[in-house]
Amino acid sequence: DIIDSTETHDAELRGMGTTLTSVTISGNALVVCHIGDSRAYLLRDDVLLPLTVDHTFIQSLLDSGRITPEQAAHHPQRSVILRALGGGSATADISVRDLQVADRVLLCSDGLSGVVPNDMLERVLRAYEDPTAAVQALVDLALLAGAPDNVTVVVADVVDTPAPVHDIDIVVGAASEVRNQQALRSNAIRERLMAITGRSADAHYALSRAVSRTFIAGFWQRYKLPLVFLAGLLVMVAIMRVWIFSQWWVGVEHGQVVIGQGISKPVVGLKLGKVRVHTTIAVSQLPAYDRTLLRDSISARSREDAEIIASRLGCRTTPVSAECRP
Repeated sequence: DIIDSTETHDAELRGMGTTLTSVTISGNALVVCHIGDSRAYLLRDDVLLPLTVDHTFIQSLLDSGRITPEQAAHHPQRSVILRALGGGSATADISVRDLQVADRVLLCSDGLSGVVPNDMLERVLRAYEDPTAAVQALVDLALLAGAPDNVTVVVADVVDTPAPVHDIDIVVGAASEVRNQQALRSNAIRERLMAITGRSADAHYALSRAVSRTFIAGFWQRYKLPLVFLAGLLVMVAIMRVWIFSQWWVGVEHGQVVIGQGISKPVVGLKLGKVRVHTTIAVSQLPAYDRTLLRDSISARSREDAEIIASRLGCRTTPVSAECRP
């Protein structure tokens, strides 16, 4: 109601909304309220079960069988939400599930579920007995996998205790960003993990490697066409460069005969050749036929061939020199 009221009275905020995934425990029942693309999971007997279904355009395509889960992971419209709080007539899904001792409940934003696959979530929730350590490990994995959005994670365990439970207020999500900003720096991830769990970070490192591989595979799936095109373009440029600089020629610069490498004339305004040798042969002293050839440059098979051509031209200006005698 507050969101709808704010939209109504402020035109700049028209169309605003938010996702919501919350749980309430009543006796042995877990009541889940869900709208949007955040998620709730239940870990029971080491098996992770989804408790919510995303209200997204991609999920509708999956439900209708129009795309596969692999295609959904990299679809350009995977962030389009169909239902959210503040959408006027949009309603939330309400579901109820029985709870058992040793159940573990996970609530998370798509900053986690969007980059860490469900099987990895299950492995982490099984690996860390302490819920705080599990939360931190999940956040770390999301950050290591390049989470494109905020990462909010809640883990709650169902325990059998006769002691009364007292409510404690805590700050989570975006509201805690300032106080947690320093702690979330990547260079402290493994050190913090060891401090929390009191164990080696090897297991966590293996999990992060697996998530990274998943992220890389997704990146490749999404960008493989432009990457292949770019790689092909670079190969073509490299081949062209090798071919261009395998060319030699004899031409004219400032009235003197020169030996050059590359392409003698500019191509679409680009200079793709370079003079390598300046001779003392004056073009004005050469016969008209040679001057015409030099104006368009004379092609050579190699630098040595170009030097022979230049030497022959020089002999035509000074035929009595020692180099020109038979």
